[in-house]
Amino acid sequence: MSESAEMTEKGYEACDNTIKKMIKRVANRLFKTGDLEAVMKLAPVSIPATKNSLPEYFNLEKSTMREAYHARLKRFINVGCVEAEWDRLAGVNGQLMRITLTNPDAAATTLALVTPWTGTMKAIELLAPFIDNRIPAVEQTIEQWRQGKTFAGASYENAQKVSDAASVIKHCLDTDTSKKDILLRRLSIQLFNDSKRIEALGSQINRLMGMDNLVESDNVFAELGLVKHPQPMLISGSPDILLTTTGGKTNLIFPYSGLRPDRLISIDSSRQKINCILTIENLASFNEAAEHETNPHDLLIIYIAGNPTPSLLSAYERIIESVNPKVLMHWGDIDLGGFMIARRLAMSARNHEHRLQLVCMDPSKALHSHSVEATERKTHLIGEICHEFGWNEEAAGLTLHPFFQEQEIIEWTPKLLELERRKS
Repeated sequence: MSESAEMTEKGYEACDNTIKKMIKRVANRLFKTGDLEAVMKLAPVSIPATKNSLPEYFNLEKSTMREAYHARLKRFINVGCVEAEWDRLAGVNGQLMRITLTNPDAAATTLALVTPWTGTMKAIELLAPFIDNRIPAVEQTIEQWRQGKTFAGASYENAQKVSDAASVIKHCLDTDTSKKDILLRRLSIQLFNDSKRIEALGSQINRLMGMDNLVESDNVFAELGLVKHPQPMLISGSPDILLTTTGGKTNLIFPYSGLRPDRLISIDSSRQKINCILTIENLASFNEAAEHETNPHDLLIIYIAGNPTPSLLSAYERIIESVNPKVLMHWGDIDLGGFMIARRLAMSARNHEHRLQLVCMDPSKALHSHSVEATERKTHLIGEICHEFGWNEEAAGLTLHPFFQEQEIIEWTPKLLELERRKS
């Protein structure tokens, strides 16, 4: 590029930057009111040609650059979107005094730009079909966009992702996942013709579900009934306990039996009364507990595969209804995800007038050498969950020792249940 062409390009670029700056000022005004359609009702944006307000113009060192700036400016003037005032004493178009933007949309078209308000309105239009009380974050997202803000990190420029995420959530909410889980990648192909699209939307789905990426996406997928691979429900207990399934009745075997949750109808405990049901979050801890030969005969242990899917929760409720145990307990990780899982189980228990108790989830009793400091936000959310279900010891323990710990650190022994069972 020749020196002359380079100077011309710099002059053009400086002029374009001026117009972009003025368009941004218009955007700030619109976002302040939230009325994005009122762009032509706004008073024109005007900038005096001073070193402070127009540095990109005054930083042009050579007259050739300013002439290029002026030439570029004339294009906007001829289109009718900009007006300019000149210092006539300095000669015709010799010195710029003021620029006024009168038609921001036309100026953006000349620059081949999509204005922030136009982009936002298109984004809102894309997300509007998903305004639904079941996905309250959609309305919050739209309101934040209308004010020129992001919602939990999602800007209007990510509208397609947010819209796709909303379509996934809506599909799951419209599907009866209590009967059968949804295969994540199959649904991804059905909705987007891309087997991995939903996994790429994990952050957006997380935020629309109100999690703000505080928990892993797989946890949120599970709450929607989305699974990469169907997870069996593993059940451990006395061999005198019968599982009633869609295929008939079968005795539990040692150390556990597994079946698809939607196949379980009920549990027949007529030959061995079940007084206590313990759910366990993680597979390693479940295996350790299931293999323990001194477990009480009236104890039923269920592996919930991390964050239980709706179909597993439905099976869990059928077990509660058929067994009507004296005590319901849960053992999981001491972290936000673990307490959110406990909350979902507690809500299922509440549906059948039972109260869920927690086992080894008091943070103050965690092993300090194996714990991770909790953030204030997560601590607050766990406190709310504990308050909701009367888990006062766990709430107090979190206040004393705001640290998280994985469940697998604790070695299983039936004695872990004794204290909780005495409380009941």
